[in-house]
Amino acid sequence: MNGTKSLRRTPIFVGEHDLIIDDKNRLLIPAQFRKKIVPEVHGSSLFVTLKKMSPEYGFIPWFYSEGFFCELVDKHAPPVLTPGKKQLKYTHRTMSMADEIEWDSQGRVVLPPKVLFEAKLGGELCREVTLIGAKDHFELWKRSQWIEYRTTLIDESDEIEDWAQGALGDQPATDTAAGETRTSDAGTGASGASEAQSGARSPEHS
Repeated sequence: MNGTKSLRRTPIFVGEHDLIIDDKNRLLIPAQFRKKIVPEVHGSSLFVTLKKMSPEYGFIPWFYSEGFFCELVDKHAPPVLTPGKKQLKYTHRTMSMADEIEWDSQGRVVLPPKVLFEAKLGGELCREVTLIGAKDHFELWKRSQWIEYRTTLIDESDEIEDWAQGALGDQPATDTAAGETRTSDAGTGASGASEAQSGARSPEHS
């Protein structure tokens, strides 16, 4: 399956939803997001990974539909009989540090303890969160951090629009808008592997 066909089958998530992580570490996935995921097409579960946005924001949980997550993994590390050392590390890091979750009849998912720990969410740390649509995935932010970051995005609207025009034209686009930083191969992030040729991002725990 080529990148174009893959993207056409990928749900597109938009919007922002203020939510609460309950005392059982459950999070309600909004119906707006759930209805985009067709089990016969995208699979019946979600995969959650962690992305390090920047030192001040720390780790942000990213959620993918099952089908799209599997396509991304195969695209960035195609199945081979004897993978090289770097590909093997990528596979070990990506697959071992991701979690597969399913929502219950009310649309709630139980957030894995290791995700909550790394993202400093749940319990006494932070229960007030905002779930945002981010094209091919959705992200779980601390509400206070999202408000701050959202303000930054609005303030930098002109710079972001200039980047977008460059990405669509002949000028090479650089990923520096809104203060986002690239991660390295250290820890669990893939250096520069945030986007495939199709524009899809690699699932990563940076």
